[in-house]
Amino acid sequence: MVAAFRGGEALCILALVIDSEDKTVKFPHHCDYNDAVARTTDLELIADLLGYALANAQGCRRMVLSRLRPDSHCAQVVPLLRASSKFGCEWREIDRYRRACLPENFDSYLNSRSKVFREDIRRALRNLEKDGFALRELDPIHFPIEHS
Repeated sequence: MVAAFRGGEALCILALVIDSEDKTVKFPHHCDYNDAVARTTDLELIADLLGYALANAQGCRRMVLSRLRPDSHCAQVVPLLRASSKFGCEWREIDRYRRACLPENFDSYLNSRSKVFREDIRRALRNLEKDGFALRELDPIHFPIEHS
């Protein structure tokens, strides 16, 4: 796992494994999301993170990032990696994979739905609240890792 932070805030996280058989850095086989998880569109930062991961991958001289969508962060940095003299980089499109784009928060999600749907959801939430149930977004500040 490699991550880029700025001011204590995670900007980009990349989950990778080292295949000891072929000495290759790659995404885990069981991973459903083959891309950098990023709060930024700074492609240079993402390219630097990929370079850092490869440079620090104990004896590995190759990185294979499979099942990338063409619009993924990792795919978008290919031109930057090609321009770098530090890396040889090639792109082969083999298969296309779908992904879900999730909204930033519940309100953004509701705003993307129809008026009738929003009214139904708000009514259901009011009814739940009357019955003593509460819907809360988990916030890391209120649920620190040491309490997990």
